[in-house]
Amino acid sequence: MDTEIGGHAVKKGDKIYMSYAAANHDPAVFDAPHVFDITRANARKHLSFGTGPHVCIGARLARMQLHALLKQIVTRIPDFQIIGEPEWLRSIWFNAITRLPIAFTPERAVA
Repeated sequence: MDTEIGGHAVKKGDKIYMSYAAANHDPAVFDAPHVFDITRANARKHLSFGTGPHVCIGARLARMQLHALLKQIVTRIPDFQIIGEPEWLRSIWFNAITRLPIAFTPERAVA
């Protein structure tokens, strides 16, 4: 049976590909989807760890680690600024920042 997906005609027998990496960049779900913004109102709608019965078994641990890391960054380096464009890993399976240039005031050692 022929159908339509996202405004695109799909004929019986056509092959389609589901890209997890593309899901988090859907402009219908996220405003400015290619901008790194963890403060966006619907940030929890990302599918980085899967969903439902296919959710990543390590998702909870990964979120806890990320929370601890970000807390330390904003506590120890409160004035960091992004000073360049991010470099992205290009893959059909993953979408990740591999390099993000920042500037900050180094923490002073306590004597």
